[in-house]
Amino acid sequence: MFRCFCFCIYTRLFGGGGILSGAKNPLGSAQQSTPNSISDYEDMLYWEDELGLETGRRLDYYFEESGTYDDPYLISTTEDLVALAFVANDNTVDDLNTEDFSNVCFKQTDDISLSGYFWKPIGWSRAYFAQYDGNGHSIENIQIDDTPYPHDGYHPMYWGLFGQVVGTYDKHAVIENLTLSGGDYQCYDASDVGGVIGHGEFVDINNCKVEVAITSGSGYEYSSCVGGIIGWGNYVNVNGCSYYGGIAYAQAVDIFCGGIAGNLTLSQMSNCINNGPIYCLQTMYAHYTNVGGLAGAVYGL
Repeated sequence: MFRCFCFCIYTRLFGGGGILSGAKNPLGSAQQSTPNSISDYEDMLYWEDELGLETGRRLDYYFEESGTYDDPYLISTTEDLVALAFVANDNTVDDLNTEDFSNVCFKQTDDISLSGYFWKPIGWSRAYFAQYDGNGHSIENIQIDDTPYPHDGYHPMYWGLFGQVVGTYDKHAVIENLTLSGGDYQCYDASDVGGVIGHGEFVDINNCKVEVAITSGSGYEYSSCVGGIIGWGNYVNVNGCSYYGGIAYAQAVDIFCGGIAGNLTLSQMSNCINNGPIYCLQTMYAHYTNVGGLAGAVYGL
């Protein structure tokens, strides 16, 4: 049976906050210049390339803990976080990609910087199921650029700290107590983009703060969703989250863009704040424009 959620939302759009249409891009210098061709990206390095990680290695190769609620895997360094992402995306191992791993827990124990190299999301090539507790710490200077991975029109591309996160109806995945400070997302051919999660189902996002500039759009004729916390969500609970970045978004077909979430279905938000400007450019090919200070679109029953 479907559930109908009651929305309890607090929004504070002041200072630089607001929804802009046809105005100057509010992100200004936060955006990076765009290279002229794909050849300009031949030297782009991702963190996994810099660390020389090898496929086929499971979590116990990188972590000493057992990964339970009482003994979570500890994320203390950049190397730990990159190892988590690499294993989660490694199709040669079973870690973190089935419902059996919904009870696996990670806890961050220190602030982490991702300066210097590009980030490939946790749950980029396949869904991520486990739990992540930021423990009040931050991840700083996260840089995303999807140009080396253009959308082919068939396979969705999800971008954020986490790409695709999928729990179950009875056991939600949980991402909580985390700050993303600084950084820049340049996602021009993405399906769904979010500061924390690009695409989520059966997920709880609690007490997360995002201070990341997001630029997104598409050269293909399909819709996508962009949000300061989550791009697209189904059965998602967003509680106590805030966005202080800025979103610049242009889409060819359908636009779903919000300061907290781009598009939510059978989901709820509570005690959330957006203090980031939203710049949305509707093209002549756009069928729908769904833009909101908190959510671009919300669907119930």
